[in-house]
Amino acid sequence: MVESSTELGAVTVKAEAGPDRTYYFPNKAMKERSADGYELINKLMLPGIKVNAMKESVSTVNDGSVLILINDREATREKMLSLRPKNVTKVEFIDMPGAEYGNRNAEKVIKITTKAAPDGISGGLNLNDALTILRGFNSGYLYYNRGRSEFSFDANYFHSYTNSSKNIIDEKTAYAFDSGPHDLARNGLKSKCWINQKHVGMSYNYTQPQKDILEMGISYFDYNKPTDDNWSIASETERDNYWSKSRYAIGNKLVTGYLFYKHYFSENNSIYANVAYTNLRSTYGYYTKNYSDEAMSNMTKQYAYDERGISNTWNSSIFHYVAVGKVGISSGASYFHGHLNNDYTGGNKVNNKLDNDNLYIYSQAGGSIGKLSLLAGVGVTYQHDKQGDVSISKWTLRPFVNTSLNLGKVLLRYNFSMFPNSPSLGSKADNIQQTNEHEYRQGNPNLTSYRTYYNQMITSWQSGRFSVYNTTTFNYSDKPIMADVLHTIINGNEAMITTIFNHKSALFASDYLWIQTKIIPDMLTAQGGVFFAHYKSVGNDYKHELNNLRFDFRTNLELKKWEFQFDWTSHSRSLSGETMTISHSSVNLSAVYRIGNLRIGLYGSNLFRSSPLITDYRTLNRNMQRMFKLRLHSMGNEISMSVSWTFEKGRKRQNERGNVNTGGSEDGIMQAN
Repeated sequence: MVESSTELGAVTVKAEAGPDRTYYFPNKAMKERSADGYELINKLMLPGIKVNAMKESVSTVNDGSVLILINDREATREKMLSLRPKNVTKVEFIDMPGAEYGNRNAEKVIKITTKAAPDGISGGLNLNDALTILRGFNSGYLYYNRGRSEFSFDANYFHSYTNSSKNIIDEKTAYAFDSGPHDLARNGLKSKCWINQKHVGMSYNYTQPQKDILEMGISYFDYNKPTDDNWSIASETERDNYWSKSRYAIGNKLVTGYLFYKHYFSENNSIYANVAYTNLRSTYGYYTKNYSDEAMSNMTKQYAYDERGISNTWNSSIFHYVAVGKVGISSGASYFHGHLNNDYTGGNKVNNKLDNDNLYIYSQAGGSIGKLSLLAGVGVTYQHDKQGDVSISKWTLRPFVNTSLNLGKVLLRYNFSMFPNSPSLGSKADNIQQTNEHEYRQGNPNLTSYRTYYNQMITSWQSGRFSVYNTTTFNYSDKPIMADVLHTIINGNEAMITTIFNHKSALFASDYLWIQTKIIPDMLTAQGGVFFAHYKSVGNDYKHELNNLRFDFRTNLELKKWEFQFDWTSHSRSLSGETMTISHSSVNLSAVYRIGNLRIGLYGSNLFRSSPLITDYRTLNRNMQRMFKLRLHSMGNEISMSVSWTFEKGRKRQNERGNVNTGGSEDGIMQAN
């Protein structure tokens, strides 16, 4: 690959003449101003990427998935928080992921490379707690380095509690029954929600530079949401008003262990393999009770079901890379096996046992001729699902090609790929459960994976203090999995069943124009974007289309020990099947002050809104039209404070890390909400 280098003030960017990535080299000042991996990525201001450093999340501007790797190892939230920015040497932004990431389900990939930590002990604390609501995420980590070995330990705790009479949950549903239109409206009453989660993990790494790497680790995660209430007063066609209590209870306990090994035959010839095991024990409860009186003492109806599930997964992979002259060749295989055992109790008592196997094999090669670069490959996926007497197998061929043309300050790139999408285990659960008097939810064990054809054109230009980045995307899905609501008769009464099928097609086309300018190098940077998208869902019995236009703006100001950031995102809409999701405009501000290794930050989220809309869904079905809005008063004008402290002492040494994909995070539960 041919590389060109441009100095952009606070960061040096190498715009690779290859087709899939750009290199970023953070300078000393940028790393010193970052407390963890999220803040470092936030300061890079990558095009099309949005970072919420307070909530520790990274996504595309269209809320797509971003895979983050630290030294080729998949980064968890804990690893991002324990990342020491001062040791980061390079960040690769892969905005056109190739065949090697074909089984990762990621729209973008961010690879972070670090140098070895000094011998000795290092660690840090990250405290992030809201001042206007009982919510916080607090974590700590500790590393011990000696010779070629590194031991690590991390732990965190998250809690969130709301209980407000100003919370509002509005729901309006119109049923098209044969007997005539039937309307149901629910107006929210006082409700509460309580969440807590804990995590602990430890790992060991042994490295003999450019020869062998061995890494192993284990972690435990406990998520508990015992209370998520929705209390309301309901008005319904041909019925007196009644009062309703709904509660969702969720619990997940996840144990993960992994082992990784890499061997270098030479500098440009290496092979690595990893295996990971997860055990997930999950619970889910849905409970609704209706009352005829405001005191909620005279119960008239109740609907409920409980789920207890155990999921065991194995995920293994092996990859090889070799450079032959100016051509790089990589190939590999990954295999995933999952077994899910769910017990449902409620309107129906059902036991679901599901087995899932996924095999992915690929090979790709890349090189350049003059100003033209090419990266091409092919993969094949084998998917097998078994549930009772239903067994479905499918092979999918997956071609892939990336091309780029370097025209001085302008870089043109095009990507084509085809990838399969598999149904979730929970959606295939062969059972039906009642969620209210008129509605049921049902799984579909006959779902099959489907193909999506992905096309993307990226044009980038930079000169001096200005950078322009435009992405045009066109995706077409054949027989996608989408929801439908069917009219039926159950126990002599008209009812609606929500389930999912393989439908006809889905189309997504978009264009995102992003402009960045360094107004004052190393001090004041501003960037903004315009995003237009067209959605089209063609079901077996429906067709919906939607256009969306959204704007975003962000600026960052650094003054010696101070850092200020402002970001604004406008109203936005998206469409999936028959569900339209509306996200509302947001304004966020932050101010951070540094004192040596101590950082103190003040953050404001959803400012200038007394009760921001957290959730806004519209169901556009021919048999059932629904509007659902959730407003949480406590989330408006939320102010939080963060304190980060790090320490490190020792001498430098050389080291490397490896790639681990744990997978197996899906809970496989059919949920009513």
